[in-house]
Amino acid sequence: MASPDPGGVKRAQLWRESLEHALQRHVGFAMVDKRRSAGVVSSDNLVAGDVNGHTVLLLDDLVASGETMRRAAVALRLAGAREVLAFAAHGLFTGAAGEVLGDDSLASIVVTDSVPAFRLPATAGARSKLLVVSAAPLFARAISAAHAAWQR
Repeated sequence: MASPDPGGVKRAQLWRESLEHALQRHVGFAMVDKRRSAGVVSSDNLVAGDVNGHTVLLLDDLVASGETMRRAAVALRLAGAREVLAFAAHGLFTGAAGEVLGDDSLASIVVTDSVPAFRLPATAGARSKLLVVSAAPLFARAISAAHAAWQR
């Protein structure tokens, strides 16, 4: 499990803990360095955590231009990751995201249908790697739990 930047560490750690509980085994953790100064994003491909030889699940809240995911995937691959699978709740796919996410450093991209992927051209390199999953069951469980709590 990895976070593509320091801001997403807590989210990725919570997902890692949930995955550990479900699998009943240890799941490693890594974080990729990313800095922003005066609107300029920089990184030195620095990875904190051991990813050598592992498949890495890269988790972020959303994918817009795809640069954060691509940068992180490149850094993880340079650190020895066997493959990188990107996950995000929302796929906005702005600008050149279709080409950026088509980079070979990313094996697949999984997003929910919370935002339709209409900005991602059918011919974009990322399309063949994209899996869109329904957020409806998650919303249904949340509504059901809230309704049950109100009935008490």
